[in-house]
Amino acid sequence: MRRIVALWLALAPAVAAGGPAPFPAASFVQLPPSGGGEKVPWRWPAPEAFRAYWEARARPHDLLSGRVYVVERRGIGAQVAKRLAAGQDAGEVFAWLAKSATTQADDAWLVIDRGAPVPIRSPALKALQWHRDWQRPAPGLFVTDDVAVALAAPSSASAAPSGEARLDWVYATALLAADPPVYAGEADFGGGEADAATDAAWREVEAAMRRDPKAGVAALLAFPLEKLGNSDWRLGEAARFLADHGRGDRAIELYRRFRPVARCSMDSAPSQVAREYAALCFREGRIGCFLQLQVDIMGDQFPRMVYSSFGEAAHPTEVRALDEAGIDTRRFLRGLVLRYESEPARAREIDPWRLARAMNESGRAGVFEADLKALAEDTALDPLNRLRATQTLTGLWRRQERPPAEVRARLDALSLSPLAARWLRDMPAEE
Repeated sequence: MRRIVALWLALAPAVAAGGPAPFPAASFVQLPPSGGGEKVPWRWPAPEAFRAYWEARARPHDLLSGRVYVVERRGIGAQVAKRLAAGQDAGEVFAWLAKSATTQADDAWLVIDRGAPVPIRSPALKALQWHRDWQRPAPGLFVTDDVAVALAAPSSASAAPSGEARLDWVYATALLAADPPVYAGEADFGGGEADAATDAAWREVEAAMRRDPKAGVAALLAFPLEKLGNSDWRLGEAARFLADHGRGDRAIELYRRFRPVARCSMDSAPSQVAREYAALCFREGRIGCFLQLQVDIMGDQFPRMVYSSFGEAAHPTEVRALDEAGIDTRRFLRGLVLRYESEPARAREIDPWRLARAMNESGRAGVFEADLKALAEDTALDPLNRLRATQTLTGLWRRQERPPAEVRARLDALSLSPLAARWLRDMPAEE
């Protein structure tokens, strides 16, 4: 471990200084579990898997700022396209949209995430986050069928990942990509329709499962599980039984389909299923599968009928599972702070509030506080990631039940980016 840390400290200044840096293969080796003993028998990615992300063209998300005009009107996207096709330039279209605006925000910031404009702390523009299928017919102009967004004289800011930020991002991203996506479909909020013949056949399967494990496995493998909806509880029962009786491969196939829906904010059934699934991936040595599910658990990222702060508080992050699995928890969580555009996109992300809770529950709050301060004040880091570091640091302190006035004073003492300072200025005092 000392050798790895020494290599890290030796490489980081050279990487931060700019220019091509050699691929630090020794920085991505597997660690033993926190309690000591033999390493977990993971299918740990080969150095080439980390190298692919090290050499990838990861870039910061586009970040636009300026005065924003929003027009909500049926068919507005087609009207914009028609005006541009008729020869109007972007300036004329902007002027027309400004006169028609249903919402206006001065000095707004938008991050472009997978082609969609996402507002940063702008209540007036919050509804934009629910729209999909954006098109970008001209710089600073975004349209859907029923919404148009125009940024007057937009400016952008970005910087390529480098230094320790690059190492952390590669570590987390490559490990999450070590296995295919853990889910193959979306949750079925409707619950599906009951089928009498399927129900009768399932009762026979249950009888076989009670009678004899071998007969139960055979009955499950013969049962038409494809007839069950993705949120049908029987998928979970089948996956659990197969996992417990030597058919982990088939169990993983079923867990990939099974998307239980929480009926209220306090319902822990989805997280419990994710824990079972993660435990199976652990036994099967599937590191990417395990980590995708662990990030879901840390982020409480499960389909629910209702969300609430009380429900969120009831669901722990279980972050110490990372240490027990031989993951470098500090590097992995720091890597999750950072968001970049990459192809393919990273398998999992997590919001700053839950990430801050994971850092607190890791037992290393002081270490992460120093790390987040350094990221928030790093002028070589792009504005969005400096903002994410600031938001995570805010959550870290708020999770420690520090008074809002104290948290704000601590943040005011830092050299924040203009975007983070604007976010702090807009943050209500009671938050």
